[in-house]
Amino acid sequence: MALPRSSKLEAGDDLSSVASDLDEDEEEWDPRDESSWKLPPLDITKAIQDLRQRRLPTLEVCKKILRSVIVHYAAQPNVIHVPAPEVGSRFVIVGDLHGHFGDLIHLLEDHGEPSPGPKGAVRFLFNGDFVDRGTWGPEVLLLLYALKIKFPTAVFLNRGNHEDQSQNQLPDNGFVHSHCTRAFAGEAVPMYHLCRRSFKELPLCHVIGGEVFVVHGGLPMDSIVTLADINSVDRRHDVPIKHCALMGYPKGQKVIAKKDLNGKDGGKIFKGSKGRLCERVRKSNDAICRFVAAGSQDEVVVKISGAPELEEDVDIVYSSEKERQRQRQYRIFVALLWSEAWKHFPFRPAGRAFQLSPEAAS
Repeated sequence: MALPRSSKLEAGDDLSSVASDLDEDEEEWDPRDESSWKLPPLDITKAIQDLRQRRLPTLEVCKKILRSVIVHYAAQPNVIHVPAPEVGSRFVIVGDLHGHFGDLIHLLEDHGEPSPGPKGAVRFLFNGDFVDRGTWGPEVLLLLYALKIKFPTAVFLNRGNHEDQSQNQLPDNGFVHSHCTRAFAGEAVPMYHLCRRSFKELPLCHVIGGEVFVVHGGLPMDSIVTLADINSVDRRHDVPIKHCALMGYPKGQKVIAKKDLNGKDGGKIFKGSKGRLCERVRKSNDAICRFVAAGSQDEVVVKISGAPELEEDVDIVYSSEKERQRQRQYRIFVALLWSEAWKHFPFRPAGRAFQLSPEAAS
């Protein structure tokens, strides 16, 4: 049985408490049986040597590398705290690799092999988007994972928006239908699903020395988001982008007009009218909102800021407090991986910052 996407192991937990929750086509394995995932030090060293030459290890070793990462991160929170680098050491933060194997090898040769120190330490934080686009995504992913296994306190990994099935399945990205097929041939489907399981375990962000916040995407628009809020997100799922497709809200989100609005046909939409958000107006901060009253409907273009407390034209309506909290978690999750202002979310208001206060760090 595989580690469940819905449960989180705490440090010291017995793996026997883990229930089965297999992805489609994922081969069954039992994390309580260490032989199904644990690699001896010599085997992981050999795997790293092979991968650095762009040679895939045996299929069984590849499976164990993926499973080892799943087991490791099952016990980790969404926010990983890392000590500040010591004087004389280096902390290298690496952006999107996207399957570009040569770039990864250049970085390792230029900065040196990961080393936890204590003196002359070289630590790496790979900040998501390991796969897709570049042909060598499987080799890049497995080498990063193998380095993490060998140097757990010198290699750190953040999840990116391309560590997600919605991106992996796109033909232009190619990880599922091209790269895994090339690498694993007839075992491509179950191996991809094992990769997908590992993606869901990756943490969402790191805090270095209590001061530097490293995340793949960006910050949520919600006014106050603490590290505790981020830790409360259930990350063991595909990224819920469809729930935030309309600048932080799902299409069809219920709203109430906060003031009188002018309809597209010149009619008046009065304060208190009920409607739904329909679609974004190109790449602006505007959205089309459809109001229905007395059997007729009218469309209004409203401004959307991306968080309920920031909206000026409409109030966001939820059916329950549970739904409100769930949607807030979706916004946080998606923003941390997808908040690229020029593509998906409105620009952040000037002067807003993410602060690591003692309260936020709790």
